[in-house]
Amino acid sequence: MSSVIGTVASIDGKFYAKAQDGSLREVSHGDAIYEGEVVLGDKNNGAIDSVIVTLDNGTDIVILGSEAQLFDASLFDVEFAENETVSESESIEKMFSELNSNVDAEQTANDDIDDVEDIDTESGTQEVTSTEGGEARFAQTTGSSVDINAEVRGEDESDNYERSLGSILGTETPVYVNSAATRYVADLLTAANNAAATANDAIAAANAAVDTLEANDNPTAADIATAQNAIDAADAAIATAATAATAYSDAASSAGEAVEATTAVGSTDAAQADLTAAVNAEIDSDADVADLLTAANNAAATANDAIAAANAAVDTLEANDNPSDADKTDAQDAIDAADAAIATASKAADMYSDAAKAAGETVEATTELKSTDSAQNDLDAALTALDINNNDVINMSSGNNKTAYGEDGDDIINMGHNGKNQEAYGGDDNDTINIDGNNFKAYGEAGDDTFNISSDDFESEKSDKPDKSDKSDQEETEETEGNDFEGSAALIDGGEGLDSLVISDDMDIDMSALDDNISNIERIDLDTGSQNIISLSTEDVLDMTDTDNILRIDGDSSDSIDLNTIGEDAEWTLGDFKTDTETAATYQEVTGTTDDGTQVTLEINTDVQIDQS
Repeated sequence: MSSVIGTVASIDGKFYAKAQDGSLREVSHGDAIYEGEVVLGDKNNGAIDSVIVTLDNGTDIVILGSEAQLFDASLFDVEFAENETVSESESIEKMFSELNSNVDAEQTANDDIDDVEDIDTESGTQEVTSTEGGEARFAQTTGSSVDINAEVRGEDESDNYERSLGSILGTETPVYVNSAATRYVADLLTAANNAAATANDAIAAANAAVDTLEANDNPTAADIATAQNAIDAADAAIATAATAATAYSDAASSAGEAVEATTAVGSTDAAQADLTAAVNAEIDSDADVADLLTAANNAAATANDAIAAANAAVDTLEANDNPSDADKTDAQDAIDAADAAIATASKAADMYSDAAKAAGETVEATTELKSTDSAQNDLDAALTALDINNNDVINMSSGNNKTAYGEDGDDIINMGHNGKNQEAYGGDDNDTINIDGNNFKAYGEAGDDTFNISSDDFESEKSDKPDKSDKSDQEETEETEGNDFEGSAALIDGGEGLDSLVISDDMDIDMSALDDNISNIERIDLDTGSQNIISLSTEDVLDMTDTDNILRIDGDSSDSIDLNTIGEDAEWTLGDFKTDTETAATYQEVTGTTDDGTQVTLEINTDVQIDQS
């Protein structure tokens, strides 16, 4: 191994020692430098970064920025004047020149540390160069060093000044520099002021970041980190501005010039204090999360107790054969109170969940809430039964040519069995007309009325209709019984309101044969029995509905409806699905247009099968 030629006495920045085999090692204070090694600065070093290597004979070798220096025995052959260091006048001038650029300017550096050329250790065989662009310290190992002092000795001593590199190089070794360097003092002042402006801008950005965080009711950890990073960046800019101001002050003092005041630099103290307060407030809010969880569970328990009380109130009413109005009101009030408690518990659970999420905590499950649905359904059923018992019930005899009129309130009219030419008028409110016979007329009038009808009604003597199973163009007919609702002279008129036609028993229904028999009906209910609507056109819907031209069809999976939706002559178009918010039932919309351009709509329960043709 080569012998030790010197020791790193001081270092500011990053420097490497390159061995003869090309390997690099980063050097630190106290490291040995071996004969034949090249000491070079990192390409990202600033102009004022330096390393001082003390040779075995006591001579200090100073390397600035990203320059390089070969260390071999030839260094001992060079005589230095008192207080001289191995450096270049160009390097010193370049150091001041680079201080002129602002703190953020890109440093001139080596493109790559590996770009430093291999250096032959044999004396006088290869020139050592620096990527800084200046002349190497030794043009040849047998030549003399560039003597900074010698360069200035020919000048008038009054034009020279002594500058200490203590604040720049970390040593008090004096270097005599040509007085022309004083022109850089003004540039250093400009650089210091620019750095101060940059720092003040960073302080303003930090204050803005903290203001944004304070305006956020639920700041996240990322929000807090953003504000703190802005403050840290401002602090770094403040430190840079202070360094630049010191560099200017030192240079002006060394040049014997008056030190001007640089731009005042603000502080991040207020921003840091505000951020700390905001973080403490967030910590306090996190402590409230557990309290919110407890409150949510307590509210849920209160709601469940209220639900139990509502169920008990409904049970009491159901057990009473003749409950008073007060009994009915008490049961409903108990349900309403439970619903209010449920709403309160739900809000408390949401508050806890939101707070936990904002605090970055895991959201725990709160106590499960029960429902008043069962109590409300039981109460509604009980009240309906009581209302029916109290309603006016009109029983028409089985004779012909009978007429019945409903009174105020919800009426039930039972038309006479097998009576003919009977007429029923529901009157106001929501009436139920049970049809039993044929050639009748039933008028719902005002209110939401219901017409119950079976297969024996709308009955004709006999009817002929095409055999739908025959796919040939030849029309064949067969005699069928009249339970298809064809050929009847009966009439159902729902009148105002939402009126329903409830059809029971198993049958095929040809709505095209009934377009003159049904009007102002908005809903057909096929729930009882198995029904198949074998024909329903847009004109049928137009004739049997009110001015809204919307017909809803309810039923189950045993029911079906035939619709012409395929081909060029398709009459119906399948549309979107919708959910009834009151019943939660789902319907598919089917639309069509009549001959006169009127649009009609079917709302078909998704349980009912649609047979497309």
